[in-house]
Amino acid sequence: MNFKFISVALFWLAAYGAFMEFAEGSDHAVIFKDRKCKFTLDEIPQELPNKGKSWGSKCNLYICDFDKKMVKVLGCPPPEGDEHHVEFAGHWPECCKTETS
Repeated sequence: MNFKFISVALFWLAAYGAFMEFAEGSDHAVIFKDRKCKFTLDEIPQELPNKGKSWGSKCNLYICDFDKKMVKVLGCPPPEGDEHHVEFAGHWPECCKTETS
């Protein structure tokens, strides 16, 4: 057998294994099912309906967009003309004031 071929094959196998190990440990995986976005945030399972919102503990706002198959994450500073502006003491976007101070 060709030594170069075996070396390349072993390299890609190791890289794939490392990626799979990383992906399985990631808490950023999102499942889109039943018009909901399901994911884990700070080890707490989240299940947001389409256009539903969750205020994370790290000064972020998470918005489910089932139709586009994405979870939009808004952080600091809040976007200009933000239509999601709701003030909860200590949560996004109010927490941005203390993060940037």
